[in-house]
Amino acid sequence: MLELNRCTADLERGCTVHKLHRDRVLKLRSRFEMRKPHDKVTARFSGHSAARNRAASMTGPEKIHLINSIVESEVVNYLFEIPFLEGVDDSRLVTLSNLCSYMFIRRDEVLCKEGEIGDCFFHLHPRKSPGVSTRHPATETQSTHRNNRRAQVAGRQASRVRLILWRNLAALQDPGICSITALEDSLLVYIDRVAFCNFLKIVPKSSLVLLEHVRLHFLDTLIKQGCRFLNAFPHLKLQELSFISELVERQEGETILRREEKFPGFYILLRGQVQLEYFAITNSKRDDEQSDAPQTENASSAGTKATTAVPPKEIVTVGPGGYFGQEAIILGISSPIRVKCLDHCLLLRLTNEGFAEFFSSLPVVYSEFCIKCLRDRVRPEHVMQHYEAHKLWAADCVTRRRNQEIALFEQIEDFKWEADLAEERIHERALVVYFRFLAQNAPNCVRVSPKSIQQIESELSSHMISRDIFQSVRNEILELMEDDHF
Repeated sequence: MLELNRCTADLERGCTVHKLHRDRVLKLRSRFEMRKPHDKVTARFSGHSAARNRAASMTGPEKIHLINSIVESEVVNYLFEIPFLEGVDDSRLVTLSNLCSYMFIRRDEVLCKEGEIGDCFFHLHPRKSPGVSTRHPATETQSTHRNNRRAQVAGRQASRVRLILWRNLAALQDPGICSITALEDSLLVYIDRVAFCNFLKIVPKSSLVLLEHVRLHFLDTLIKQGCRFLNAFPHLKLQELSFISELVERQEGETILRREEKFPGFYILLRGQVQLEYFAITNSKRDDEQSDAPQTENASSAGTKATTAVPPKEIVTVGPGGYFGQEAIILGISSPIRVKCLDHCLLLRLTNEGFAEFFSSLPVVYSEFCIKCLRDRVRPEHVMQHYEAHKLWAADCVTRRRNQEIALFEQIEDFKWEADLAEERIHERALVVYFRFLAQNAPNCVRVSPKSIQQIESELSSHMISRDIFQSVRNEILELMEDDHF
């Protein structure tokens, strides 16, 4: 509207002249008349033939009313082109256009700064306001839905509406991650946050579509930033992921996933940083009423428990594009990790059922999960106890310098297996293992702790020998195998 008039000062009469640019007004009116046969807009001004005959004698308020009607009709046309408002009734869009307000910003004027709390939903037509740009911080994920005053809008000619902002509709009071600066004088159309949320309540389908667009936009942004995990997905699978997933928001210091949680789900980090604490995998699943405190032992007969903190085996920091939670789903156990937010975080969450359904059609990605789980979690003991894996392990260990420890481990496993079948001649078989690997002059001597040797010798001198006579030696060999230099 500021482009439709001009204010000048008359030096002779000492007054201000408000001059209307008639050519521009007629151009807008002609555009409005061209759109009218399509029933795409509903203007406040009636525009019937009698009114057109009286156009030359219109009063000032009537002219202002006409201009407002034309501008608001243009806003309705813009709303038609917004993707998530597709399919909304015309009357609803007219209602939404009546909720719109206008803001004029000058060149180099900062509309909002990074970290501010936004309270408006802006939308911009590039032909009317081509000069708005954004600057994202280098350390943050570039996303366009978090704050109503933050988005990436390039000033180019286009025939569709550019949304300056997408927001998480469940929590619209979070700080933004970019700044918006006007490259030239621009006219912005915006809707108040409360009014926009109330409007979405009467169009729930549009709200769902908007959230789906938001999730898909985040996935596309991660792919552009070089996320190899998502880059392996076809575009249709990305759309399916955005449809079946849930957008989760957590503040700094909050716990996303607790240790030994029964149904953890699968998470993809969109924004922020999280800390993963890995614990030893157990098959036990605690009750829902149990807290995240570590397991305690009974300290007295009265039932008092002394809490003993269990330190994590490994701590890992994960950034945008990372994922976690797949181990518990694949292994069918409770969560072996605890995840905490180091920053304000946005995540996509898939339920256990959704994870199985989605990745069942992506065998390559699912196999990567399994390989990573094997690489991170499987111990040599598990490989040795598996028939097919044991053959590969034995072939690989022929060239190792410490193959004697591996041979002793296999002899101990055979001894336990034979002792379970029959207890006859168990003493004789234990002596064979001792003189072959543990005696002082053994042909394949394996160095173990003197304490373990004394324990084995004392048990061999007695008449009662258990199947776990070599358990301490077995544990020492497993610890040696965990060494990187083994």
